[in-house]
Amino acid sequence: MSARRDERGFTVVEVLVTMSITVVVGALVVTSLIQGSRSTVAAQDRSEGIAELQLALERLSRELRAADPLTAAEADSVELEITRDGQVRRIAYAVTGRELVESRTVGAATTSTVLAQEVDVLALTYYDDDGDVIAAPVPTAGLDDVHRAVIRIERFIPGSGEPIEVQTTVYLRNST
Repeated sequence: MSARRDERGFTVVEVLVTMSITVVVGALVVTSLIQGSRSTVAAQDRSEGIAELQLALERLSRELRAADPLTAAEADSVELEITRDGQVRRIAYAVTGRELVESRTVGAATTSTVLAQEVDVLALTYYDDDGDVIAAPVPTAGLDDVHRAVIRIERFIPGSGEPIEVQTTVYLRNST
């Protein structure tokens, strides 16, 4: 049998090198896709977390702005009263566990609503008319001196490495 030198084809070495390069390139592509997917999920979690905190902050701000009067002012909670339609509503905001909870009492009925989950910090700072900080807890006799409050809510999202925070300043209606 004579060997034919004019046959074309690939040697085993060429096939193995090509397969190795294909596997390496494939692994790089899959790794990039996985990292991109993780980044997308992290960004979505952060966005949803910010939206939830902003919604909770807006609700707390709205009620605090309408408060008449404040009934308790702590560094990490606040209680207030609002009169609507002749009914006095007592509303309290505090972090219980890791949930920002709003408790409403109208007459004898109390309802609690979770405004945000996985909350690490609810911080309230109170100021008088001159812009001076009023140390919390604000004594009952000093509640009428509260002119404005700065509210900060913070949450740490696992895997993101950084906390997310929302903050606002509220000028109270009952201030002079």
